[in-house]
Amino acid sequence: MQRLSFNVNMRTELLRGLEKTFFQRRDLKPRALRLGSVPPRHSCRPPEFDITTLTSLSLSGSVTFSPITTRQVIEFVSHFTYLEDLHLDYKKRGDLVPQALSEAESRSQLRPLKVSLLHLRRMKLRVPLDDFLPWLDSAQLPSLVYLHLFTGAPPPGDRNAAPRFLQSFIDSSCAQTVKDICIWFMWETLPALEFSRCHVLRALRLVEWGTEDAVTDFPKLTNIVRTIKSPVDVFAFEWPSTPQLDNVRWFIGQDMDDEWQKEPERSYGSFFFPLSYIHP
Repeated sequence: MQRLSFNVNMRTELLRGLEKTFFQRRDLKPRALRLGSVPPRHSCRPPEFDITTLTSLSLSGSVTFSPITTRQVIEFVSHFTYLEDLHLDYKKRGDLVPQALSEAESRSQLRPLKVSLLHLRRMKLRVPLDDFLPWLDSAQLPSLVYLHLFTGAPPPGDRNAAPRFLQSFIDSSCAQTVKDICIWFMWETLPALEFSRCHVLRALRLVEWGTEDAVTDFPKLTNIVRTIKSPVDVFAFEWPSTPQLDNVRWFIGQDMDDEWQKEPERSYGSFFFPLSYIHP
């Protein structure tokens, strides 16, 4: 893998020049790109390299820039219309990360943002879902088959997902195409999801993390699974008592076999460009 990385102690002026050179390199034809984040000034216009070759994009929000809005992140992503894989990892202002999302914008006061990712097949969202999902709810994602979500941490966590946003996204963007859903959750933040409209869903992976065992909460998961009408494989690390459901095969305590983890690394034409620098 070709790696473009820089020491965070380099002079700001030099790194700004490298950043400009990278985004204006018309000869670049990357297939995969991992960015520490989006410089706010680049969110509204696409880079000049050949975006038709880029099929995998990861934005981690791990570098030092001024706070960026959710809209700016989505607007930047929308330039890459040939994406097949998308991974977003952001936190809100106040967390111990260099670049954080600024306060949520009032979407009603902003012009609509058209997002059309016709080739996107896999999406992983480790973000404040209440901020991101309303922007993605009307996105065109006709090829999406795999969705990986983190539903949030309990208060004062910043990734809590209001049930109405998450359910609306599942119904509008996942129901007709998504076959595999992986949800990392904490008991305190898992909403009562409903999958009855997901007619092609074939695998549901439920990963509980960061909390103590809560046997009394397993009925919540059981009720979620009962809403699935299609034949489905359900994976979980533990489940005290699984109900007998005609359309469900249970895989408890087995390898989750996450589709995202199975994807081979795209080593050719891949760039890691953290754009990391310290403001004076």
